[in-house]
Amino acid sequence: MSLQQIKVAREEILSIVKENKKKHDDILKDSIEGYWLEAEKTLKRYEKDTLYHAEKNHKEQLKKMRKSLRDKKKEVREQVKKELEFVEKRKKDAAFVYMRNKYPENHSDDYIGTIRRLELCVDKEVELDVVEFDKYVRNKWEWRDSFITSNSGYVTSLWGASYAGTGSCADLYGNGLAVTDSWCSGSIALNSF
Repeated sequence: MSLQQIKVAREEILSIVKENKKKHDDILKDSIEGYWLEAEKTLKRYEKDTLYHAEKNHKEQLKKMRKSLRDKKKEVREQVKKELEFVEKRKKDAAFVYMRNKYPENHSDDYIGTIRRLELCVDKEVELDVVEFDKYVRNKWEWRDSFITSNSGYVTSLWGASYAGTGSCADLYGNGLAVTDSWCSGSIALNSF
């Protein structure tokens, strides 16, 4: 008899094969469960590692961004401080132009001169021609339109409503002056000017 060929009872071999399949299936079942448990652990580890690195990277990036922001703020503050110091030194210079804007016109000297002449006048009455009347009484100086145009952009809520874009010269001084009509068309009471 050769072991190359043997005869075995079918029921016996059937029972053995069934038993082997059961072992196989049990191992397979455990293997599949283990596979998915390992997959879950791997995914959780991946998630943890990825989040850790993302958070670490984010913190580093955030740290760099905060430092960059602090540096930029410092740079801007230093620049503005230098500019303010420069402007402070030059702001009494009427010819000084900053930020391409025209320096506000100042005609106080015209008023000061007129006031002083009137104070020193010994006459009880003063004669005014039409031009003088318009200047002194109606506040219609030759520089009025230029003054309003060049200075209107600088008038802000300090005196009330901004003149810019309102179309009314009366708004130029807002609550700062007692305006009976306006610079544009009538007289102005110089109560606080």
